[in-house]
Amino acid sequence: MNRCRRTPPARLPGDDTGDVTRDLFEPGRRTSHMSSSIVRVMRSRSLTLLVLLVCGLAFVASGVAKPRDGIPSWVGGPAKQTLAGVFGNPVVVENWTIPYPRKIVVVWEFQGITVCRTCSAPSNAARPRGRVVRVSFDRRTHRLTGEMRFCEVRGITPPLSACLAR
Repeated sequence: MNRCRRTPPARLPGDDTGDVTRDLFEPGRRTSHMSSSIVRVMRSRSLTLLVLLVCGLAFVASGVAKPRDGIPSWVGGPAKQTLAGVFGNPVVVENWTIPYPRKIVVVWEFQGITVCRTCSAPSNAARPRGRVVRVSFDRRTHRLTGEMRFCEVRGITPPLSACLAR
């Protein structure tokens, strides 16, 4: 007649050191109020997590998305390396980027006339120079294509428009 029945351990009045999970899930104990509050908290936390996840994905997707002007984000790195290695980090007044199907053209306008450090010439005076320089990068390899044009070499000839022309 005595079936196996679990009996709660004897406690002294004011003793709060009992097992919380045992207190919550005792047979015959009404837990509807506590479980509904736990469910509400879990729902609000999961909703907050979902909102943060969607916002995070939207932020990442906007950074990875193809730019509207057709100029990829990788152009900045090779352009800075070219400025430092080929021209010695001159002061850039203005820069333009022109997209083509197979290449990206970068045009820099410097504060003063800049000499190409890596170009070969019979004498220093014959090395290419100018206040505006146009270089192009291959879209596939991200490297310089070897095309380099100097504008505003003597005064305003050839003009800036020659370097900016498509």
